[in-house]
This record gives sequence, C-alpha cells and structure tokens, in this order.
Amino acid sequence: MAGNRYYYETTQEVLESYEWLFKEHLTAMDRMARSMRNELQALRMTDKDIKPILQQFFAEVWEQVARTEEQKIQRERKVKSGCGLSALTQAQKQA
Repeated sequence: MAGNRYYYETTQEVLESYEWLFKEHLTAMDRMARSMRNELQALRMTDKDIKPILQQFFAEVWEQVARTEEQKIQRERKVKSGCGLSALTQAQKQA
C-alpha cells in the first residue's frame, strides 16, 4: 500500500510548508528574548551589553539542543541495527 503521503516537488514547497511552524516558534522565542532583555535591563545593563550576552546564550543553547538531538538519533540507529540492545533483550535472545 503506497499510502497517502504527499511528496514535495520543489525546495520552495518544503520551505513554505514549514514556514508557519517556524514563525509560530520564532514568535514565542521573540517574546522570551524580550522578557530576558527586560530582566537584564532591570539589572541596569544597557542594550549594547545585553545583545552579545543573549547572542552567546542562544548560540550555546542551540548547540546543546543540536548535540542532544544528534545523540538521540545515534542511539536510535544503534537500536535499529541491533548494536544497542539492552542486557535484558540480549539475555532473552540467548535463552
């Protein structure tokens, strides 16, 4: 059964299909960043000082998320290939 999955024909179609979701998440992140900026301003920091701090923070968090997701993908690949079997699963196979 081929299913009803739609396959995009162009790069533009792929990008447009995710645009609404990215905008939704980026809007939420913008609100958080503005709240963070307000909190830092309350500490008497200037926008000039705040901008690089937030840029560094976002870069570090993005890197952490990417690393975590990559580790999950690697674990899933090991499990699918049979290399990541738990001790219980291995014992059951031997029995």
